[in-house]
Amino acid sequence: MSTDTSFMTVPEIAKSLRVTQPTVRNWIEAGALPGYRFGSSLRVERVEFEAFIERSKVAAS
Repeated sequence: MSTDTSFMTVPEIAKSLRVTQPTVRNWIEAGALPGYRFGSSLRVERVEFEAFIERSKVAAS
């Protein structure tokens, strides 16, 4: 991990995806969204968040 790594907080991710904070925490705890704990705060690398979005895409029907 480089020193210029950008992190997002659970509230930032929840707001961005229009889901609840517990939903984001569940994704992190389930391993679907890789996260890091800094003290009592959960953070997600921005690149991991972007990869999660890409993995979540569904094909148009």
